[in-house]
Amino acid sequence: MSEKYYGILSQIGEFLEVESANSSISKYLEKNFASIEERVKAARIVLDFILYFASFRDVIPLREIIYQTLLESLNRAKNLEELNDILLIDILLRIIEIYIINSQLTDKKKIIATLSRSLLGLAPSALIINLCTIVKPIFSQSNYTNNYETKKENIEDKDDNIVKQIKLKIENWIKNLGLQQNDLKAIEDSKKELNKKVSYYAHEFKLSEKSSEFNQILMDAQDLLDITLTAISLATDNKNRDLYSQLFPS
Repeated sequence: MSEKYYGILSQIGEFLEVESANSSISKYLEKNFASIEERVKAARIVLDFILYFASFRDVIPLREIIYQTLLESLNRAKNLEELNDILLIDILLRIIEIYIINSQLTDKKKIIATLSRSLLGLAPSALIINLCTIVKPIFSQSNYTNNYETKKENIEDKDDNIVKQIKLKIENWIKNLGLQQNDLKAIEDSKKELNKKVSYYAHEFKLSEKSSEFNQILMDAQDLLDITLTAISLATDNKNRDLYSQLFPS
């Protein structure tokens, strides 16, 4: 069984072409999955998942993002049942975020809605292929990394330390909500709770709710929640149409 486990890890490492991939991935698998049998199954889920990106393996920035997101997902996944969903939702969230940051359009809601309409209802493999095809021109730019980091820095440079800390707390809160695609009540509750959370952290850091910084934090938080919910809706089967209709009512 151990030989099979390390064989799968080796295939993952070869695909990602990251020298430390095997040891890093194994560390999280050993942390969250007690038995070697579970680790083998988890490693197989990871391998099957990254093979969805086989057509884009030569896009090095995308491959690096897959690896970084993979580690974040493995750190959060506590059982086999949720691992596949977490992998898919996290990578969708990451790629959509990159697309929005690099898009020339300023209406984030419109970008999210357009992507969702074009991708809704696709099986995971087709979903990833279509989304990666949409964003591949961004990754294929010779100066992609510099452009992306510059745009991120420009966004972050506008924030003072307090704003950054509040945004980080909100981001962590959204990531840890553990929303499920078929729990529409919990999703609706999270949208209502978001405003309260932003107000709570603003009070904690003594930031006035009448300030422009507070309004910007609230807008950014709502955008992040929308992107997260969009990733969840795209990662599901036909039940996602109910979630989609709540995100983008006609």
